[in-house]
Amino acid sequence: MQLDSYSLLIVSRFLMSAQDYINVISVCHKFGETLDKLHYNPLPITFVTSRLFPNIETQHLYTKSDI
Repeated sequence: MQLDSYSLLIVSRFLMSAQDYINVISVCHKFGETLDKLHYNPLPITFVTSRLFPNIETQHLYTKSDI
């Protein structure tokens, strides 16, 4: 059984850090566009994560300082 890009979107909800996302997209060429498919921020917005998730339409707030 292989992981396809749609399944990776579901799995990505459980990743805990920006480095986890970088590691996943580095594993296989077909996962390179996975972060472009996310329309929300699965991690708090920082300088690094804002570059990882370029197509954010809905911002999830994780702390009071995220506003």
